[in-house]
Amino acid sequence: MYFERSGGFAGLKISIDIKTDELVQDEREKLDLLIQESEILNFKPKEEDRVKFPDQFEYLFRISGEGINVHITLDHGNIPDSFKSLIEYLMELARLQKVQNES
Repeated sequence: MYFERSGGFAGLKISIDIKTDELVQDEREKLDLLIQESEILNFKPKEEDRVKFPDQFEYLFRISGEGINVHITLDHGNIPDSFKSLIEYLMELARLQKVQNES
């Protein structure tokens, strides 16, 4: 799974490329649960729903493997509520990875 948040006032990008088989069991189970709860695998974004505002965040999700191929780009203004916990967790993992890489 690949996740990226870009944009915002400073235009910063934060991303993470997750190999689920490299996660510890608790992290993998939590990620699997959040993916299921978000219903991202069945989500069908509509281009007309995208609302562009200056300095808003844009989110990119790519999930592939075992017959799954999902590629979704959303603006902050049209993130479904069901995605919020997944985004928070992915941001947490991305920040942890960034700190580890800087050490």
